[in-house]
Amino acid sequence: MFRGKRASQSCYAIRRTPPPPPPSGPATSYGRSGGPPALVHSFDEYVADLHAVVKRVRSEHPERPVFLMGHSMGGAVVLLYCLDHGARPAGLVLSSPLVRLPAPRALRPVARLIGRLAPALPTGPLDRDAISRDPDVVADVRDDPLCYTGRVKARTGAELLRATHRIRAAAHRLECPFLLFHGTADRITAPDGSRRLYAHARADDKTLTLYDGFYHETFNDPGGARVLDDVADWLDERSE
Repeated sequence: MFRGKRASQSCYAIRRTPPPPPPSGPATSYGRSGGPPALVHSFDEYVADLHAVVKRVRSEHPERPVFLMGHSMGGAVVLLYCLDHGARPAGLVLSSPLVRLPAPRALRPVARLIGRLAPALPTGPLDRDAISRDPDVVADVRDDPLCYTGRVKARTGAELLRATHRIRAAAHRLECPFLLFHGTADRITAPDGSRRLYAHARADDKTLTLYDGFYHETFNDPGGARVLDDVADWLDERSE
């Protein structure tokens, strides 16, 4: 599982199924990794990290199929890896992936300019209440010292926008099987981005599930057990 912002800051808390330790560490500038907190210079750094991890896993377990899971920003990294490297894993599980941000179009050129001139400048706040409808999950995020709760850095915002543009422009080249799911009430990454990705992807084996009323972390929303079951069923069908 390639972890996005919250997930890379500690461990992605899928409460009902404790995950095994992943083969990769936290993304640079998140969690206990080095660098200024939450400052993304380029998504290419994360794509290179993921490429190295996949190579290692394939060399250590050549007989096993490789599935990649990415949540939120991690979903963008997984997609860019497949699109940029022509990678063909056995399948992708894309959880509320960053394909489109709900940012006003008029602000995007300004964000790119500020990102170049003042990369560490704090800009818009993160809406932590939009993570889950479960107040305990939101409280856990606010209380987690490894979870970044400050404002989005200007360069980070610009790189997020750049990544979404790259994904949408190349979506028609996505050929590997994928399960894509999103909450319809997600205010952090836009569900319309997932709809567009599904519509344009070339893959023959593709599934889009929209969970009505769910927030960004569908696993940790009320009713999240259903999401876990859907993921497990999809993986089981393709792992035999």
